[in-house]
Amino acid sequence: MRSFRIPFPAVLLASFGLGACGSSQVAPPPPAEAPPAAAADKSPPLRGTIVPSKDDLVLQECGAVAGRTIQLIDPRKEVSSLPGVEAKAAAPIYLELHGTPSPDGTTFTVDRVERARDAHAGIACEPPVFAGDFEVRGEEPFFAIDILETGIVYRSPDEPKGVTFPYGVTPNATGRREYASKLEGAPPSTLDVILEQGRCQDPMSGEVFGYKAHVTRNGTKREACAAAGVPPGGFGDAPLDELARWLGTYPTATTWTTPPIGARLDVLLGPKAAAFRQNLEVRSPVMRDGGIYYVTGNRPHQGGLDNAIFMADPTTDTINVIVFRSGQRDEMKEGDRSIEPPEEVKRTLAGLPAP
Repeated sequence: MRSFRIPFPAVLLASFGLGACGSSQVAPPPPAEAPPAAAADKSPPLRGTIVPSKDDLVLQECGAVAGRTIQLIDPRKEVSSLPGVEAKAAAPIYLELHGTPSPDGTTFTVDRVERARDAHAGIACEPPVFAGDFEVRGEEPFFAIDILETGIVYRSPDEPKGVTFPYGVTPNATGRREYASKLEGAPPSTLDVILEQGRCQDPMSGEVFGYKAHVTRNGTKREACAAAGVPPGGFGDAPLDELARWLGTYPTATTWTTPPIGARLDVLLGPKAAAFRQNLEVRSPVMRDGGIYYVTGNRPHQGGLDNAIFMADPTTDTINVIVFRSGQRDEMKEGDRSIEPPEEVKRTLAGLPAP
């Protein structure tokens, strides 16, 4: 996986704790003023984990190949000022960062932190990137708001299935966003969410968010924290760019049957689709190398006989699949277009039967 190095802060900071996200408290502001939200939110965040070493912090990007490094430039000390890191702690920290990569991809300049939390027992990049505008989380008592382009969903212990309000937003140039909505009834139900860019820390879990949320539900005011997601289509114009949402996560059964690849795999594989899915019961996360997305796997206890490899190239809008059944190799290519396998896929193929 690609990794990033920055100097390790000299000050020892408090550690993260796992727990429910909740009521907000504002963390100490970073040393320099962050840029407006409108500038930072136009592109998806850089996602990965920081693991402390002797002198540096190393950020390992979700879904990137191991051993590749890039310098993380932190002029505002947005990363080095984060809580949750101790000088020689072993636990990795998951981060979502907004900023600017250099043209050659060797450096990334951090503008601000969208989210920071512990790495969930090593499964750092789960779940996939939120497919909406914002996730809002509050406590005492717990409530959650998912702001989606299809509606705004409010959940609480009293309304566990959620109440969906119509979508309505008023952004402005300062980065403050107001979502106001109403459900007619007797009496009517109202929801107003005001989001302001600024570091917000959950006092129960220690998770850091990029926004402070001021929520009013039926006249009752609450405070919470929020983080921006990436709505559908936000990763790029090519249909397969949406795979970036799952980088570093382990595919589930629905990954192969839903957009952006489900219908295309059904056409490409035909009757071999079932064998393909069975042969990915033991699998890698969604990886990316040189712009090519890939997943490798095998049927349990059948490695070398029943394997599968998935590759996708957004640039040419092409999917290639290789399925091994009892050692017999079948290769399927959309439009008869070939994808050059990434190095890790080549190493996997080298240990499997030749065509």
